[in-house]
Amino acid sequence: MIYFILYIYFLSLSVAQLVYKQKFKVITFFSMLLLVFLAGIRVNTGIDYLAYLDIWHAIAPLSKNSTFQMVAVEPGFVFLVSFIKLLTTKSLYFFLICAFLSIFPVYLGLKRMNIKYMFISFFIYLLVFYLTYPFNGMRQGIAMGIFIFSLPFIFEKKLLYVILLSVIASLIHLTGLLIIVAYLVTLYKINIKQFFLVGFSLSIICLKLDLLGKLLFDVLGVSTVYITLFSESTSMFQITTRVLLLFVLYYFREMIKNPILDKLFIMYLVGFFIYISLFQYNLLATRFNMFFRLLEIILVPILLEKTKNIETRLALLFIFLIPSTYSFYTFLLVEENKYHYELNF
Repeated sequence: MIYFILYIYFLSLSVAQLVYKQKFKVITFFSMLLLVFLAGIRVNTGIDYLAYLDIWHAIAPLSKNSTFQMVAVEPGFVFLVSFIKLLTTKSLYFFLICAFLSIFPVYLGLKRMNIKYMFISFFIYLLVFYLTYPFNGMRQGIAMGIFIFSLPFIFEKKLLYVILLSVIASLIHLTGLLIIVAYLVTLYKINIKQFFLVGFSLSIICLKLDLLGKLLFDVLGVSTVYITLFSESTSMFQITTRVLLLFVLYYFREMIKNPILDKLFIMYLVGFFIYISLFQYNLLATRFNMFFRLLEIILVPILLEKTKNIETRLALLFIFLIPSTYSFYTFLLVEENKYHYELNF
């Protein structure tokens, strides 16, 4: 029921925002805090909930912790948990803080980029990313939040800030290194058509020769257990959704001609190329791809803002909502995502 209420709430106000061209600054801020709160007070909700609860119980407070090494968990996250445990022994605050660190940096990044339809950004976040990351892949959720926060620094070419944020993010989750990749691909003006052709060709070669797989498993030493873990088959919906979104974004980007939009789209393409390159490791490919797919919460609102005709704006919104709503619906079918909460402060 809570998910249905959230959906209706965000849908209604998103339509109202487009029709009346309002920023809804206060509503957006408190809606963001609502998402943080709901993610923080949940119990036994999310496939990875119990795994993170085990991590919480396994790590000692900072005053008693002599090492920040833990199998399959980055040292920065171990430090974070250890620090939180210095302040409280209640797991509720651990989940609240992690939810805050996932979502609040997104808000700050959107605000610094002056995204007019920020409320719609959080609607898309709710549908595609909320249950996947703040509820499940919490470490990557934090890294992705830092990525959105880093975007203004990337566009301003503030390399030291970008490196610092990338290092911090990667200490929480390895995908944080992709922030540096995002910076590098936006340094110079790139012809998007040529970039797509070259990038797609190279990603097919990487797929056929399993180059990224060998880099991750043989060179970087990622455990071979992930070869089995991440080899789940890719559904036709996953493929179709990514391709259609790519072409819709490209089509409207061509009509609008905006330099920031072009740079965001180039980053978005990098995520697509990684997805193709790691296609045989579906879950691993999705993890990397979703890092850059988070840019949809910026790309879509910018496209909507630049579209003058109200009917076209609404039509464009619903085009993006169709696959996003279906993704949200499939998440809700997972028994572990059934919402439970506990107000044990």
